[in-house]
Amino acid sequence: MSSDPRIDSLLDEANQLFLKKRYDEAVHFYEEVLDTDPGNLSAINNAGYALSKTGSFEKALSYYGKGLELYPGDVSITVNMISCMRKLGDLDGALGRCEALLVDMPDYNAVLYHKERILYSMSRFDESVICCDRILAVYPDNWEVIYDRARSLARLDRIPDCTETLRRAIGMHPGAAAKALGDKAFENACKDSTFQKMLVDQPDSD
Repeated sequence: MSSDPRIDSLLDEANQLFLKKRYDEAVHFYEEVLDTDPGNLSAINNAGYALSKTGSFEKALSYYGKGLELYPGDVSITVNMISCMRKLGDLDGALGRCEALLVDMPDYNAVLYHKERILYSMSRFDESVICCDRILAVYPDNWEVIYDRARSLARLDRIPDCTETLRRAIGMHPGAAAKALGDKAFENACKDSTFQKMLVDQPDSD
């Protein structure tokens, strides 16, 4: 809460609009806050996040950049910036920011999650598997990370490991089987009879 009731009211309105997925309107209210209070951290970060939800990643980055100028090292802004950079294809920049955060917070799950996907996109599949394993050591039931691990194993042609890993993901989330059938990462794995049988033998998730 700020000391200005008007700013608090605008922030509340913006946040309510955000929750209703009315992102453009939310940005308008966050900008009104910033007209009065240019250093308002919540408005800066949330405006960037709302813009990223509309696909306006470049504009979102401008907010995050401004935020880090005012609040160097802010973790929330940095994580949101990493997400935008990854979606824009600035993989080296995103990875660098991940590594910087992980120096002081080596087990920060949100950063490790971005890192494993960045490494996959950079075709650094062995490292992506290691990163997935770090997440799963703390959150063993995260089916999305297990699925990502299977994708990297498939790219490494470690088909038996890939099969068992994907089987585990499907056991937690049956829809992962249909997802895998349409995923190019598993093209080579689908040539393996054991892998094929695992996918075909899954019960209808409906």
